[in-house]
Amino acid sequence: MGKSYQSFQPSYSHEELVEHFLLTPGELELVLKCRGNVNRCGMALLLKTLPHLGYLPGRLDEVSPEVREFVAGQIGLLWDCSKSYPWHGSTFDYHVAQVRETTGWRFATAADKEALESWLRRHGAYRAYTDELLLAAACLRLRSLRIELPAALRALRTHAEQLAVTAPARR
Repeated sequence: MGKSYQSFQPSYSHEELVEHFLLTPGELELVLKCRGNVNRCGMALLLKTLPHLGYLPGRLDEVSPEVREFVAGQIGLLWDCSKSYPWHGSTFDYHVAQVRETTGWRFATAADKEALESWLRRHGAYRAYTDELLLAAACLRLRSLRIELPAALRALRTHAEQLAVTAPARR
C-alpha cells in the first residue's frame, strides 16, 4: 500500500518519533489548556495520530505504547496516563472537534465521496491498474484534501494489506 495511509509501526526510531509525533508550540498550547493530565495526554495523541494516520484510531490500544510515551513526555509527564482517557464520549467528541479545527482535517461527507469517485474515474483509474493501486490513489487523494479516511476504505485497505501479506510472492 505504500505511504498512502499509515498504520502504526511496531517500533520507531527517535528521528521517526520526532518527525511524526513532535508537538508544535501551537499544539502544545492547545494541549495544556485541557484540564488534567489524562485529558492532556488524550488530546495530544489525537492531535498527532490524525495527521499521521489520516484517520482516528477506533481504540486507544491501537496507538503504539512507544508513541504514547513519547507524547506524554512532551507535556511534562514521567509516564503515559492515556489509558484512563475516555476514547468515546463527550470529552472525546469535544477534543476531536478541536483537533479537526486545529489541523484542518475533516470527516468525509457524501459530496466528498461522490467527488472522490468522479476523480478516480477521471484521473486515478488511468494510473492505477490494480484494485490495490486504485485504493492507494483514493487514500492519497483524501490525504491531500485532509479528509479522513472513511471506515469503508479503511476496511478495504486493511483487507488489501492482509491479502498482500498472505499472497505468495510473484516473480
